[in-house]
Amino acid sequence: AASDVYKRQTEGYSTLVNGTVLFSEINHTDNRLSGFFEAKFLSNSDPNDTLILTNGDFEDILWE
Repeated sequence: AASDVYKRQTEGYSTLVNGTVLFSEINHTDNRLSGFFEAKFLSNSDPNDTLILTNGDFEDILWE
């Protein structure tokens, strides 16, 4: 039901239980990073409910 979806969206998933980051480019001159990531989070209210991110990517992120 729509109310169940809203409830899950507002509960939050703040506990990271597993994750991987692969840097595909590290630019030391301009301090920029690019790469890929995957992560698994647990729900704040239900330990059996997870949020899994796959095939994430980032490009040209500034780092200091």
